[in-house]
Amino acid sequence: MSWPLSRWSSVEASPGAGWRHLGIRNARDGLYFARVLGFATMAPALMRLGPARLDRLLEAGISGRPVLASDANHVAACVDGAMRLGYPAVRPGCLTRGLTMYYFLRRAGLPVRLHFGMGVVAGSLVGHCWIVHHGGPFLEHTDPSPIFRSVCAFPGTAPAS
Repeated sequence: MSWPLSRWSSVEASPGAGWRHLGIRNARDGLYFARVLGFATMAPALMRLGPARLDRLLEAGISGRPVLASDANHVAACVDGAMRLGYPAVRPGCLTRGLTMYYFLRRAGLPVRLHFGMGVVAGSLVGHCWIVHHGGPFLEHTDPSPIFRSVCAFPGTAPAS
């Protein structure tokens, strides 16, 4: 099962789409969206925990259940919606998006990794994070690997603190 790099951008809503573009069809979906929104709000603060503690927190409670394509698409739609609708409480950018997407995709049972990398863009050293599945970027607009070199990845490569 594979998803194209551009899949994430295709979950963006058209005007007047209502709550359906977020995958909210009932109260249960609404509660799930609220959880995604709450986690996205906390994402920048979670980064202050340090790599080892953050790795343990992110990996706690992971299920081994099979994943359907609709699960990943639902997570992507909710994270995208939280990023758009939650501003200014939800900070825009790859850190919030990557951490939130990773947390909920892992709980959906998808064996993804969250990579943090550094690269030179327009002459400046910048950081970026992205989701990787089966060795390639997942639910990303473009492949970040030509620009960014991965320096840390979750799960399991965080140094002990």
